[in-house]
Amino acid sequence: VAGGGGSTPQNNYAGGGGGGGGFVYGSGVAMNTSTTYTVTVGSGGPYQITPYGGGAASNSSITGTGFSTLSAFRGGWGGTGAGDASQPGGSGGGGGGDTVPGNAGGTGTPGQGNPGGNGLNSSGSGGGGGAGAAGGNYTSGGPAGNGGVGSYVSWISASQGTTYGIGTPSGGYSYFSGGGGGGGWGGAGNPAGGSGRSEEHTSELQSRVDIS
Repeated sequence: VAGGGGSTPQNNYAGGGGGGGGFVYGSGVAMNTSTTYTVTVGSGGPYQITPYGGGAASNSSITGTGFSTLSAFRGGWGGTGAGDASQPGGSGGGGGGDTVPGNAGGTGTPGQGNPGGNGLNSSGSGGGGGAGAAGGNYTSGGPAGNGGVGSYVSWISASQGTTYGIGTPSGGYSYFSGGGGGGGWGGAGNPAGGSGRSEEHTSELQSRVDIS
């Protein structure tokens, strides 16, 4: 289960990358065709100008009788170049690249994701955290921080991900909940987003029974 990905602020220089939605899973879970399961797919955070931070994403979950609920938190939005703080989430949003209050990356949720990277005043922003790694920090003179890589489970291969349109295939597996790359300042460079869908605008929610 992957929560909706956080967003990056619109029309704002040096905005931090959106955090990937939280990523949780269960293995060896019996799911019956006679049982109704309620699946909520969290939406990705929308771009918005006011307030200056990104728009809020939403959580994802799956629940049903005899089944322990799995809930994945939304990703945090990125901080802005105007000093607005990044937000915590499944994975935290990256810190903005302007005034100090907005520089720190948002925190992630233990067991679901990682923190966003830090930005630097009047320079560049941090990347959003991913399920598999923290977002990259801005380094002086370099590009903005890369988004943190997503995570994977061993029983969803890259070929299955391609067949069913889930995750981002890489190195034999499908990755989920990667963070978005941060925004540069004055042409500071374009960073990469982390591997794994659910960054900024997409979310994925699949149970093992769907891909077997």
